[in-house]
Amino acid sequence: MNQPPDLHAAYNKKRLFLLSVIALTTTGIGFSIRGNIASELQAALFDPIDKLHSAEMVATALGVVFLGYAFTIAIGSPLLDYIGMGRLLRVSALCFFIGTTIVLCSTTLANAQSTVSLFRIVWFGMLIIGIGQGLVETVINPLAATLYPDDKTHRLNVLHAWWPGGIIIGGLLGLALGQLKFNWQVQMAMVLLPAAVFGILAAGSKFPPTERVAAGVSAGEMIKEVLKPFSSCGFCACF
Repeated sequence: MNQPPDLHAAYNKKRLFLLSVIALTTTGIGFSIRGNIASELQAALFDPIDKLHSAEMVATALGVVFLGYAFTIAIGSPLLDYIGMGRLLRVSALCFFIGTTIVLCSTTLANAQSTVSLFRIVWFGMLIIGIGQGLVETVINPLAATLYPDDKTHRLNVLHAWWPGGIIIGGLLGLALGQLKFNWQVQMAMVLLPAAVFGILAAGSKFPPTERVAAGVSAGEMIKEVLKPFSSCGFCACF
């Protein structure tokens, strides 16, 4: 039996899949480390500001990561084909660097700009980190599905196993660094290592068009289908 032609033979599938794995692992490592250093962030940054509300402040700062994550997926997914997967992953790596650096330098920035509170600076840095995480999810799912159209379920399962894998790596890393008495800044900066790796890989990789573009389906047609989710099933026939 003749095998169907590989439409993505011109792309380095292994490199792109590895890139996706490292990017998702980075988000898991960052998630784990931020949770590990929460009490140190509270004591070092927010207790001096307002000890009574410092727990609320650190929870708000850490929670805004997920707000940036959710909004980025909602906004970035429709724009994926226009901006490009490679560009978005490079921006993602940049967001990890910018957001983390803002948090690490927050006390210096607050002293330099007395009109801006320390809390707002940390909050803003965490928001940018969340945008970086959202861009990862925006890209890697359609990328894996595009590269392996006949093996989507398996590949997506393997890929997403690295989210808890990253959490485990980050937890063990945070535990080891804590035992060695490294401060929260050093622990948080660890996420920059895998972020640099997937950013460099993304910069030197060629990305395929998504399945939608390859199939010639317009963005307008896709949005129309989203607005009528039951039209392709027998649900409406019951009414």
